Amino acid sequence: MLPDRRPSIRATLLAVALMVGATDALAQVGRYDPEAIRAHKVKTGDIKAPVSKFPGATRVSPEPDVTKSGSKALTEIVALSQAKQYPQAMQKAEALASSSSNAYERGAAYQLAANAAADGGDNAKAAEYFKKALDSNGLDNDDHYQVMYNLAVTQYQTQHPADAVATLDRLVSETKSDAPDYLILKAASLAELHRPQEAAALYAQVYGRDPANKKALMNAVAAYQQLAEQVERQHQRSAVRPAPAWRSISGSTPASWAA
Repeated sequence: MLPDRRPSIRATLLAVALMVGATDALAQVGRYDPEAIRAHKVKTGDIKAPVSKFPGATRVSPEPDVTKSGSKALTEIVALSQAKQYPQAMQKAEALASSSSNAYERGAAYQLAANAAADGGDNAKAAEYFKKALDSNGLDNDDHYQVMYNLAVTQYQTQHPADAVATLDRLVSETKSDAPDYLILKAASLAELHRPQEAAALYAQVYGRDPANKKALMNAVAAYQQLAEQVERQHQRSAVRPAPAWRSISGSTPASWAA
């Protein structure tokens, strides 16, 4: 069954399992289903616009628009990806993005390219494409912010946790949403940055909302343990630090200091 249909191109969301630190995080990666690609205006009046997933977003969501040739190209890119011809899908997506003056088509093309790169195992390239899709600023809010989250995921995967934190902070700031997935990914990124106290607080927040989420509790405990070990190492370094030698320039101890 297809998700909510719109008078414009829509992306279906599929779950992609990602290991996030000590947490199993499920990243929702936007993908285009060829059956969901249709004209941006529908003549019949029986299709209602779905409710936005980000009602508190500060960004004004643009109305997705697509040309006939753009729709055809996007459909072909999807077909290549489904056939696991990822390099060809990325090549065609780049060609559409570079030739189209339509911001929506550019964003959609780069999003498809990012999906193909991720499916092909090239997370660094996926991050690059997700960034371009985001910068196109042509996707509606649901897809725009999904791409932003996917960018944070790939930044984490490519060992750029500081970038992931910055992207997630922007996501939360613009959407006014603190979804558990965002908090968990940020916590994992903070742990990678050796900021266990902040990570533990976020895991605890997730667990506080959902006591059935035992993984969040385990991760909070692990983060607190990491913090304790960090403090212990600091104490050990302080304990072995040699006392200063009180000596004059000549090397002798001043007579006034002698016992």
